[in-house]
Amino acid sequence: MVLNKEELVAALQTEVRILLHLAGKADRKWLDYRPTPKQRSMMELLQYLVVMGPMMVRAIKAGAVDFLAKPFSQLDLMAAVDAAIVRDRQARLERTERARLQQRYSSLTPRESQVLPLIVSGLLNKQAAAELGISEVTLQIHRSRIMQKMAADSFADLVRMAGQLNIALERRKQQ
Repeated sequence: MVLNKEELVAALQTEVRILLHLAGKADRKWLDYRPTPKQRSMMELLQYLVVMGPMMVRAIKAGAVDFLAKPFSQLDLMAAVDAAIVRDRQARLERTERARLQQRYSSLTPRESQVLPLIVSGLLNKQAAAELGISEVTLQIHRSRIMQKMAADSFADLVRMAGQLNIALERRKQQ
């Protein structure tokens, strides 16, 4: 809402009249209020948060790493920039690793994609094979190929990869 000059002056005059009215009704001891330094700093903090809070929230939602209050030193600025660079580097590494995992996962055959959630959910080979209607030996072959294609060093590594890919951990069908 944008006010023109006349509307702003009228609004301010109304507020002044209200304040004068309230001041006339207030006990005199309230008008002589002098906050302690601690109370004053708390009031300043609250005023700062009321004014800056919405801006900080918008900045952080937009991806800000830090929020520097003025005045800030060159050292503070450089520390914030360094932190942003470290976070960006880490985010890029995570995105690259996730893309590699996704690429490996897409190399699985449709049947291997069915086997993976079953084995990482903790089912025994025999149970997973029964779920899919295949032999245990066939399931072990699929499991071995999955380990190779996903480049998993261990079964625990494969479970971690499945978690990173948000592969649903399927449970046995209720009988």
